[in-house]
Amino acid sequence: MNTLMRVALLTSGCLLVGVAALGQQTGDNLIVPGQRVGPVFIGMSASELYRAMGEPDSTHNDGTWVEYQYKDLGTLVRNDQKVWTVWVQPNSPRYGTAEGTRIGAPDLPIRARQPPDYVCRGPDPRSTNFCYSSGLFVRVRNGAVEYISIFPKEDGCSRYCNHG
Repeated sequence: MNTLMRVALLTSGCLLVGVAALGQQTGDNLIVPGQRVGPVFIGMSASELYRAMGEPDSTHNDGTWVEYQYKDLGTLVRNDQKVWTVWVQPNSPRYGTAEGTRIGAPDLPIRARQPPDYVCRGPDPRSTNFCYSSGLFVRVRNGAVEYISIFPKEDGCSRYCNHG
């Protein structure tokens, strides 16, 4: 293999690695159950969260975890300094799953495309919680999605529906 061909292959490989890393750092607006919402990944460190999202709009520390609120997202970071859960803020349709689950979306197509593993009553009589063992929680109210969060798959649905 000549030198020019080696340089071309090495350059192509570096470009592919760089593009993959850039995609993970900048994020898109995709919700991946049990993994991430846009640029925020479950298990990322507090310093990685800061690099991805910047200064939070508000912070609450209860001694067990720290809640960071941003314009479109919220997170819980445990004492081990790792992101434990991520949610989409109630008035932010910016983020969605590949199947179309996003704030404000009607619930019937979501239920038809992606039946939940657990269904239980929400915090008021007009809301229903859908939990997916893939690490996705969705609350609908009056027929539309009002809340979405992701959690580690191994946590199951028990904290949302007292079943899993």
